[in-house]
Amino acid sequence: MTRRPSTAILLAVVVSLAVAAAEAGAFSKAYLFKPGVNLQVEEEIALGLRLDSIRFDVPGEQGGPFQAAATISNLGQESHMFSVGIALFDDAGNLLAAGNGGPRMFPLRAGRQGVFKVSFDGFDADAANATQFKIVIAVSR
Repeated sequence: MTRRPSTAILLAVVVSLAVAAAEAGAFSKAYLFKPGVNLQVEEEIALGLRLDSIRFDVPGEQGGPFQAAATISNLGQESHMFSVGIALFDDAGNLLAAGNGGPRMFPLRAGRQGVFKVSFDGFDADAANATQFKIVIAVSR
């Protein structure tokens, strides 16, 4: 049995992502949801950061967590902390799942690339109906 999160919790996650994006350098864009595909993005975010790719790993027969992996490069001269937020939607625009991630303790150093996991704990069943997602990356100043 999977737990279905309340709409209020999902709305709070989305609102917090929007507030974070407004407070610092940010990137936000919508894409088609394609599980198991390494989506090459190569979009400039802010302050020298670049979103290189996104991949969604959905649980298969072996199980495992439902998560996304965002590959981000720091092409700038300074280290940066940032938050990655992803929300999944169906064809009707209904919010199905949301999660966040990013560097936990140390910033991404200049000249480095990292893979940052976004977990969607408890949303496994609903994710199968997703057709699009929106990613928000908010960079701390």
